[in-house]
Amino acid sequence: IEVWDAPTLTKMFSEQLSVLDDDKLAELLKPHADTPEKTAANQLIETLSSITPGRSEWSTYQKHCTNIFEFLFTPPMAKPLYEHSDAVKANRRDIIIPNYANKGFWRFAREKYLADYIVIDAKNYSGKLTKSTVLQMSNYLKSSGAGLFGIICSPNSPNKSALHTRREQWLLHQKMIIFLCNDDLVQMLTLKGDDNQAEVVIKQKIEDFRLSI
Repeated sequence: IEVWDAPTLTKMFSEQLSVLDDDKLAELLKPHADTPEKTAANQLIETLSSITPGRSEWSTYQKHCTNIFEFLFTPPMAKPLYEHSDAVKANRRDIIIPNYANKGFWRFAREKYLADYIVIDAKNYSGKLTKSTVLQMSNYLKSSGAGLFGIICSPNSPNKSALHTRREQWLLHQKMIIFLCNDDLVQMLTLKGDDNQAEVVIKQKIEDFRLSI
C-alpha cells in the first residue's frame, strides 16, 4: 500500500492544481503547493539555530556539530568519531574525523598541515572563545598522534587572547587551529545544500590567517 499525502499530491499534480475548479479540493491542497521541501542542510541549520548558547545545552551542541561535519565531509572523509579519548584518558577529543581523502582540499590539508585526523572541539559558550580553549585544543594536537589540524566551533567568535594564542601555536609548533562560529557553519551548510564545496570557508579562514602574519 502506498499512501499519497497532500504535499505528495501537490508535487505530482502541480500543473493540474493550478487550474483546479473544485474549491473544496483546492482549499485542502493549495496551501501545500507553496511549502518548500525541507532539505537536510536546512534541517541542520534550523536545529543549530534552536540550540541556546550556554552550559545547559553543551551536549546537544556537541552532538549536533558531529552531525553537521558528517553531513558536510563524509565522504570524502570517514565517519566522525565522537568523544574519543587517548590511551591514558588524559585528553578526550569531542570529535575526530579520519582524513583519508585522496584528492582536493583535504588531501592538501593532510600533506601540508599534517591533518591525518581533523580534531574538532564544540564549545557552546554564551560568550567569546578564550585563550584556555585554544590551549586545550593544542594539547590534543600531536604530530605522532591525531595530527596538527584542529577546528574549534562555537556560537561566537574568539577574543583577542584566543587569537594571539592561536598565532603562537602556529608560529612555535606548526599547529593549525581554525575558529568556526555558528554563522560559518550556516554558510558551509548552505554551500553544501547548493551542491557547492563547504570547505571553501575553511580554506578562506586559513588564507586570512596566514596572510595576517
